Amino acid sequence: LTAADFTVKINGKTQPVRTAAFVEAATAASTGDLDAHGVATTREASNTGTRGEPRLFVILADDLSMSALNGKGLFVAGERFLSKIPTNDLVGLTTTSGLGRMINPTKDHAAVEEVLRKTFGGQFDPRKMISDKPFVGMNEALEIEAGLKGTELLVIQRECPGDPQVKNATTQRLDTLVSNSACAEEVDRRVRRTATLARRQADDQVAAFIATINALKGVPGIKHLVILTAGMPMFGNGIDLQPVARAAAAAGVQLTVMGEEPESTPNSPEYKDDRQMLSWAQTMTDMVGGTFYRVIGNADAPFDKVLTVSSAVYRLGVELPVGAQAGKDLQVAVSVKRAGLSAKANRMAVPAGAVAEPAAPAAAPKPATEAPKTLSGAVAGSLDDVIKAALNSSAMASGVPIRMAATVRRSNSAAGLVDVSVNAEIPATSQGPLTAIIGVV
Repeated sequence: LTAADFTVKINGKTQPVRTAAFVEAATAASTGDLDAHGVATTREASNTGTRGEPRLFVILADDLSMSALNGKGLFVAGERFLSKIPTNDLVGLTTTSGLGRMINPTKDHAAVEEVLRKTFGGQFDPRKMISDKPFVGMNEALEIEAGLKGTELLVIQRECPGDPQVKNATTQRLDTLVSNSACAEEVDRRVRRTATLARRQADDQVAAFIATINALKGVPGIKHLVILTAGMPMFGNGIDLQPVARAAAAAGVQLTVMGEEPESTPNSPEYKDDRQMLSWAQTMTDMVGGTFYRVIGNADAPFDKVLTVSSAVYRLGVELPVGAQAGKDLQVAVSVKRAGLSAKANRMAVPAGAVAEPAAPAAAPKPATEAPKTLSGAVAGSLDDVIKAALNSSAMASGVPIRMAATVRRSNSAAGLVDVSVNAEIPATSQGPLTAIIGVV
């Protein structure tokens, strides 16, 4: 492909593609030309084409998300993957917990395979600390902690079906219900404990992802990170995952994430929570521009695709938008004009140098008699103006009579859709009728 075959949009605007270089991974030398460490002892010089670049694979076992009995199918498939990697490629292994033996990039694939064979999950699952009942999912706990009282009521009604006080409960009477019902009180306790531990787990996972990616920043060649995970608890719109996308863009790392289909009972609350955590892992992968595989059964096929997609890359030289600033994130979308072809690319770019703004025309001098206008005293504004100003500033506004929380997540009931949950609390003193307007952008 040539530069003319690609379309690159930066912050939604198409930018000229000036160059396109096809870069292949360095091919393995013949067995007779390798030393005991798998390093080529001879090199052939040629002016017929560019020499291949070194290739590095890092397997990140997300043991913080897995129990000791989960994830073994992914680890076993990873062992087979290691045996297929050419001997001149570097391979590394690490974990999100930092426990166990970690291996820096090496050509001793057998050593990495041996350590991966002994790797297992180490999740401290807050949902099962004392007993399975009442069950509060990690994502449910985070939603309730954020103020979604509707979620809390649904959990109490699900976990306390025989409690007569729960039957006709409403979100407006939740505090009274928690005080008067032993079951509802236990649900409330579990929500607080589970939310605290879920946030800690997610923070540790994101920190490990970023640390691993940053460690690859200065490594030359084609770099591919493979994360084996059972998902991550999260709430909101995924803004906490943006640093992962930014780190991957700055380091030039390809990303593949694999998650096993949950082993919990289908359609149970635990199963739905496990699937939601996998959905957040997929959201993170999409934000980076990587590939996510939800594995059912054998994981050999996804690992084989990792070998294929990392065999070569196109490096594009794209003209930056006027005014782009060094260190400021840019949103990137890449497509191929030829029919039947698609492109995978980091969704974010971080320019190393600023692009100068065009010189602004000199302003005409103001007449000497013109004096600046000043305003003094309070300026009246409508309620619509107050709400608009609060939304634009992203600041707390205690004068607006509403409390609202929202979450956006992948739908567990239909592929390709998202679920949007909005919880709004309006004081009883507000004058009616009330009108709700929902806008989707």
